Amino acid sequence: MQQNADVKDLAQKVINQNKSQNNKSQFILWMGALVVGAILGYMGIKPLNELFNFIATVYTRLFQFIAVPTIALAVITTLAALGSKKETGQIFGHAVVYTFLTTVCAAG
Repeated sequence: MQQNADVKDLAQKVINQNKSQNNKSQFILWMGALVVGAILGYMGIKPLNELFNFIATVYTRLFQFIAVPTIALAVITTLAALGSKKETGQIFGHAVVYTFLTTVCAAG
């Protein structure tokens, strides 16, 4: 039993040490990518800009493809958990109005 606890402690130490090292290297990688992206954007190479615009469009559409159903599912499950009380209809009405208004504001 003691050996099992020692292994768990050692594993936790290695995980914590590895996390701090990964955070530093990941930060450096992100900053380097930002600098390289800024330089390439400033250079204005048309085929490269078109490629990056395509990648950005695909990424944005994929995010929307995942985010919108996730939000809708969260609203539906929350309302289902509330049950069929009178207040549920009011909450649902407020949620629909709020969603509509924020959509109109975002479109504007």
